Amino acid sequence: MEVIILYFSLILSLGIFAQWIAWRIKIPAIIPLLLAGFLVGPVFGILDSRALLGDLFLPFVEILVPIIVFEGALGLKFQDIKATGKTIFLLTSIGVLVSFGILSAASYYILDFSLSLSCMFGALMVITGPTVILPILRQIRIKNNLASIIRWEGILIEPVGALLVTLVYQIMFTESLTAMTLSILIAKTVFGGLAIGIGLTYLILFLFDKHYLPDYLQEVFVLTVVVTAFVLANVMQGGAGLVTVVILGVLLANQRKISVSHIIVFKENIRILAISSLFVIIASSLSLETLKAYSGVSVFLFLLVVIFVSRPISVFVSTIGTSLEFKEKLFLSWIAPRGIITAAIASLFAVEMMAHGIQEAEALVPLTFFVIVVTVAVYGLSASSVQKLLRLQRGSQGYILLVGANEIARHLAVVLMSFGIKVMVIDTNKQNVEKAKFEGICAYHRNIFSFHLMEEVQSLGVDTFISLTNSDEVNLLSAMKYISFLGHESVYRIQSSTKESIEDKNINSIRNGNILFNDTYNFSKLDLAFKESKAFKTVKIEEEDQLNQLIDNKNEPVDILFVLKETKRLHIYKNNKVLSPKVGDTVIYLG
Repeated sequence: MEVIILYFSLILSLGIFAQWIAWRIKIPAIIPLLLAGFLVGPVFGILDSRALLGDLFLPFVEILVPIIVFEGALGLKFQDIKATGKTIFLLTSIGVLVSFGILSAASYYILDFSLSLSCMFGALMVITGPTVILPILRQIRIKNNLASIIRWEGILIEPVGALLVTLVYQIMFTESLTAMTLSILIAKTVFGGLAIGIGLTYLILFLFDKHYLPDYLQEVFVLTVVVTAFVLANVMQGGAGLVTVVILGVLLANQRKISVSHIIVFKENIRILAISSLFVIIASSLSLETLKAYSGVSVFLFLLVVIFVSRPISVFVSTIGTSLEFKEKLFLSWIAPRGIITAAIASLFAVEMMAHGIQEAEALVPLTFFVIVVTVAVYGLSASSVQKLLRLQRGSQGYILLVGANEIARHLAVVLMSFGIKVMVIDTNKQNVEKAKFEGICAYHRNIFSFHLMEEVQSLGVDTFISLTNSDEVNLLSAMKYISFLGHESVYRIQSSTKESIEDKNINSIRNGNILFNDTYNFSKLDLAFKESKAFKTVKIEEEDQLNQLIDNKNEPVDILFVLKETKRLHIYKNNKVLSPKVGDTVIYLG
């Protein structure tokens, strides 16, 4: 018993350490996780998770995978993909089928798999993932529409790929397959998953809305529902559990009856723990002989097909008739790394197939790991060069992210937008968000601390972060959080109202973000100014005397809060450092 506990503590420690390494050197977490598993497993022989867990190996994997997949589905909001919806739909439908056909054929002819296993591996290989795509997008300043397509393709392809893998798995174990039996399989998988997903979603909504569950039980209850949905669907139709879990996540993410922000935060934490455990366990269960057996010339040729044949053909075929330029299609053809979801689903179905006596399925996991490592390395190292070669850089001015959709933030957003500056507003107050949308502002009802939102911020081109809420804690903590993504120079927060009680002197450093304007400006002062009918005003400086008259106004001298250069570059008054506008600049002040 003590040995088992020791091994579990080792698995968790290795997993979290690998996650920290990934964060520290800014690479996808799956790379150090797999490396950690390989080192303690096949390389040094310290840990053999399959021998350690015994009969519990399959159930352990089966519980972790749906948690990972469900958390990914919670990030899918249909309202966020309206602008590029057609292209994304084509890539995740026609593009998936084209890739599936090419990769299945390559598995059959190059890897010498049986027809059924070739189709299974081909289905697995169509799944890319945002967990590895987003770190690549962070390194480059790609055009916003292209970044959005790449990101949402990675998210949407998850449920599509899960459905495809599930159908292939079911067909493999169906005797005397006909068109009728295939139709029944698809119907039972899709409609059965929909029925369970909708039923459990309404159960969650009913219990939460009527307050039949206390707050401290809500997150754990949803976790229990996810595992229950997975098991129920698999009992009803073998392999249908993943589809049901994805449907449940998508339905919860897109309903408007209850807030699921606290569920998302909880699931993000559970997901990190699940991923950290799963990939150390799976990687350490492999043997050195298995890894050597599947690392020959045939695997190299298959990788060439994955990178240089399958992806480009699927992109160019599926985007016929879209507004994408040729060079944009070329770049899309070069970004398709496989990641955590691919590995998780491969691990699940490989274990289940081997449990059914298909020993050939042991090749799925090591081959999937090879594809992941190579595609992440190739795409990650070359994306910036390819982007520059194709001249697809984003403009110098990205989005300004305003935290808070209150009256002050909304007015500031409208003023900035009038000069062509792109502004995005985030708030947990739904009423304020609706007001912002009514005023034509790009606004989202989201939690600023959500990991999903942080991923979006990095991929959609946010250059400047301004926390402008009436909560000192939110302003301070959100600024500290986003500095790690955007850098200190790009993060601003309004001065705290109660400085001594909120800002401990020990943490009053560069990691807290720049103070917006100066020490005398806090939210209360701005709020009072707006109640006195003041507002953000603008004036273009045509001559020096005009500027001096504005600043030295005896009746009411003003502070220049923003300066907009003729190049459309915005300078912000921060840390008590007064701005020095020049002739030709536009100034924004409170008056």
